[in-house]
Amino acid sequence: MTPVLSIIIPAYNAAAHIRQTLASVLAQTRAAHEIIVVDDGSTDATPDIVREFSATVYYIRQPNQGVAAARNRGFQASQGAWVAFLDADDLWMPEFEAEMLATAAIVNSQIGVICCALQNINVNGEYQGAPRRLGSEGILKTAQLLYQNALHPSASIIRREVFAHVGMFDPTLAAQEDWDLCLRIAGAGYAYYYLDKVLSTYRQTPGSRSRRLTAVWESNRRILERFYAQDNLGADVLALRAEAFARVDLAYAAELYRAGDVSEGEQALLTALRTHPLLLEMKHTYYEIACAEQPRGDLGGVENLDLHAGAQRLDTILAALTNITPVQRALAYKMGYLALTELAYQQSSSRQGLLYAWRGLRSGKASVVDRQLWLLMAQTGIGKRWAQRARAWLFGRRGI
Repeated sequence: MTPVLSIIIPAYNAAAHIRQTLASVLAQTRAAHEIIVVDDGSTDATPDIVREFSATVYYIRQPNQGVAAARNRGFQASQGAWVAFLDADDLWMPEFEAEMLATAAIVNSQIGVICCALQNINVNGEYQGAPRRLGSEGILKTAQLLYQNALHPSASIIRREVFAHVGMFDPTLAAQEDWDLCLRIAGAGYAYYYLDKVLSTYRQTPGSRSRRLTAVWESNRRILERFYAQDNLGADVLALRAEAFARVDLAYAAELYRAGDVSEGEQALLTALRTHPLLLEMKHTYYEIACAEQPRGDLGGVENLDLHAGAQRLDTILAALTNITPVQRALAYKMGYLALTELAYQQSSSRQGLLYAWRGLRSGKASVVDRQLWLLMAQTGIGKRWAQRARAWLFGRRGI
């Protein structure tokens, strides 16, 4: 009987976690699958552990060629109508298969990929930060795929026929081969459906591929260049070119800060803002700046966030930008202070939140009648009474 879902697990020296990963697959509440482990030349106990599951797992071994080649080899041996690529240290929730295949049964044939939210975990399997979501449930827009990779291997299933049109993972890329495939699928006209449920976990390990910052950045730029070399892109997608490249540089800057390379991080951030000054009008930019030194596993959380360092970084970066107009600079400060105020409020740091909001108003870098800033000031505990009185006094004098 042909399986509905082929689960392909590339493994290289995965002995520390692959037993737990396979157990999470075997614990699925619905099992309409085949499991294929491709051992990419492991030198540890990975083969011995996989053999413990020989009754339910098809094992392939090959010389070390990299994760893209291992995934491709697994696909060639698979039969399922849908294909999932689960990394050997990630885990599925028990409902992953049931929820994803139930969605697959009702979407139309133009949906090439179904993806879900996922949760970061550390080496010990403990949750880190907030779940990684892609927005509202439903069909994703191409712009979302340009700004974030919707094809996380451990949180997606792909319709088999898609590969006949776009090919497999590119083994020549040093990193980000999943995002490359993501954009090639979108470029071929297939849509992505996002299921807003946390059904997978992503393990953060110190030696993971995502830590090779320069290789990731270079691969991202190569992927975008290849995507934009296509001649079938719509005007709406073409209009996003500068922003897409700038966001790659912005993400690179944040990763450099996180790695402790402050000077290189600052240069990458300046490059991003010079490439696309409109990033200054997006609150997302200031979250990246404020959270730049936050460990990856804590992203989305605010408990250990150093907002003072983020505020200093904001001032340093904006002072160094010479190619923006006074209006853009004023808007940049406004958006920056909005982001800092919101983050302080999430930390339950009323005094700090009030300070950022009030600083924005007093500096003249944001309008004193800006409703967003006044609202945030009113939300910051200790500042609530002061903000309400000041607002009433100011608006009363102005006749607003």
